[in-house]
Amino acid sequence: MILCAGGSFNSAWKRSCRLATRIAVVCMLAAGIARSENTTNEFWPELDAFFSLSEHLRLIVTAKRERDIDYSNNEFGADIELSVRRFRPFLLGHVIGQDATRAKRITIRAGYRYKRSLNTEVPVNENRPTAEFILRWVFPEGVLMSNRARGEFRFVNGAFSWRYRDLLKFEKDFHMRHYAFTAYTSAEAFYNSSTDRWDRFRFTGGMLFPLGKRLAVEPYYTRQIATHSQPRNINALGLALQLHLLK
Repeated sequence: MILCAGGSFNSAWKRSCRLATRIAVVCMLAAGIARSENTTNEFWPELDAFFSLSEHLRLIVTAKRERDIDYSNNEFGADIELSVRRFRPFLLGHVIGQDATRAKRITIRAGYRYKRSLNTEVPVNENRPTAEFILRWVFPEGVLMSNRARGEFRFVNGAFSWRYRDLLKFEKDFHMRHYAFTAYTSAEAFYNSSTDRWDRFRFTGGMLFPLGKRLAVEPYYTRQIATHSQPRNINALGLALQLHLLK
């Protein structure tokens, strides 16, 4: 996690409050848009476990519930992650050890997801190998930008399709006395081979709060817009619990 360099406690507190207020306002405005039969409100819980295998390599195990396509589903998966080319210290300042991956310019992941539908007459099972590439940049005022390109190879009840997802994310860390937390916002677009177009978009704002060296909690809000499935609009409140192990 990137700590803000310099500045007093009061100024950091004011900046964090302003950012939190802006995120809350955006979330409330988005939640109020398109309240109709094509909009649903959901809660997406998630558990992520990070196992550090070496300085550059780690294993990530995930379990969560979300609505990805026309139905809600449970998802279980794992990724092997390689991160290289650490940023120079003068660009980042001090980086605490809970998630040192953010201090790396390049991250490559390969993984697998199993998804099973909820509340459908006939269960829908999906096996999904994935591959992704993340590139990061550091900007003034401690702003970290990342671009994640992900390919998904989907086998849904035996039928094959593929999808490309592109996510742009901005993060900023705030340091108040002996505590640091992260605020972020992101936008993601989905290209689907089944519809041959960009048919899904997600806009997210959230915060990450470390609770000691090995635990963190991440509340967030996501607005999802789907052009070729129902419901068209989703307002999702998410809560992810992160465990950082084997360090």
